[in-house]
Amino acid sequence: MTDLHIFDLDETLIAGDSSSLFCEFMCDQGWMDKTNFLAEEARLMDLYHKGELLMQDYVNLQVEPLKQFSKPLLEAGIQTFVSQVMLQKFYPQAIELIKRIKQQGDEVLVISATVTFLVKPIAALLELDNVLAIDLVMDENDMPTKQIAGQVSYREGKVIRLQEWLTDNGREFEHSHFYSDSINDLPLLEYVDFPIVTNPDERLAQIANDKKWPILDWRRDEALSTELHRSQTTSN
Repeated sequence: MTDLHIFDLDETLIAGDSSSLFCEFMCDQGWMDKTNFLAEEARLMDLYHKGELLMQDYVNLQVEPLKQFSKPLLEAGIQTFVSQVMLQKFYPQAIELIKRIKQQGDEVLVISATVTFLVKPIAALLELDNVLAIDLVMDENDMPTKQIAGQVSYREGKVIRLQEWLTDNGREFEHSHFYSDSINDLPLLEYVDFPIVTNPDERLAQIANDKKWPILDWRRDEALSTELHRSQTTSN
């Protein structure tokens, strides 16, 4: 029987937060006023890092600029964002780790508190199809609304979404592993068989040390990361 390796996305697989980066991208594209919009985004992200964010507030902010677009224009904008911004953000060590996991025949799942319409194309860069993220109700034009569909994949909700995914897909694994940087993911880290704290924030690092959980930190050697990224890009 194979193992399941679960990865958070932001600050774990990538150097940065994809939601924040997309908000910056929208402002750079002239979709929103940069000063006010990014100030509010920064305020909400501060609440996120404190574990106090109401996810609906962030969704409201992020989806508001999208109402001005048709589906083809929005999809084109997202693909531009993914190819021009996100492709450069993956930790090379993450790319190599996922490659090894797939080569040994284990399953990979990405579970994120970012909206699905961003997480899926980002995960697709690593040829990862199993994605659990924040699903939104779509309108009559198949455009995302501000209404969240189902359980939010945030904090304890990640455990619930994982359980639902396993049940809905009839999947069983010998062991489960979860890689994350965030204190918000403590519920899922405590739920899996093997928690691997990855690029941790200060509070999660302290908990990992107390619990003697393994810690991966891909931020420490930027020169090595740059060289590995170049090697990966060349090999592709």
